[in-house]
Amino acid sequence: MSRGRLLALASFVAVVLPALVLSDNLHSLAESTSFDRLMLGLRWLEPQGSRWDPNFPLGTAVLMAIPHALGLDPVAWGRGLSLLCAAGAGAVLFALVRRAAGDLAAGAAVAGMWWVPAVTRGAVVTGEEAPYLLCLLLALYGMVRGAEERAEWRWLALSVLAGNAMALVR
Repeated sequence: MSRGRLLALASFVAVVLPALVLSDNLHSLAESTSFDRLMLGLRWLEPQGSRWDPNFPLGTAVLMAIPHALGLDPVAWGRGLSLLCAAGAGAVLFALVRRAAGDLAAGAAVAGMWWVPAVTRGAVVTGEEAPYLLCLLLALYGMVRGAEERAEWRWLALSVLAGNAMALVR
C-alpha cells in the first residue's frame, strides 16, 4: 500500500471512525427526515399551501424509509449509510487528486478533508450531508473523466446522475 493510501486510511481511522462512534447526535439523520415529513405534511394542510416544495429532500426520505420497510434499526442504518458515504467520498477524492498530483498528494487531500471539523461533522456526525458530499464528488469525478476522455458519454452520464442525486439528498 502506498504512503498516500496509508495517510488517507490513517486519517479516516483517526478522525472519521471516532466521530461516528462517539457522537451523541445519533438520531439526527432520522430526526431530520421526520422533521421534513412533518413540515411537508403541515404544508398540505394549509388552505393556500402548495403540495410541492423542491426544498424537501425526497431522496433522504426514501433512504430513511428503507430501514422501516426492512425492519432494521433506523439509527444503525443512518450510521452505516454515513460511514459508507464518508468512505466513498474519501475514495473518490483520492482518485481525483491522484490523477493530477500522485498518491501522496491524494492521501494528503483526503487526510486534510477529514481534519476540517465542518466536513467531518457535516458528513459523519449529523449524517445528512454524507450522501450529498459523495454525490458532489462523483459529479466532479464524472466531469473530470469526461473531459479527459473527450466527453465519453458514460462519465458525463455519471456526472449528470450524481448532480441530480445531490438535489434529492439535500
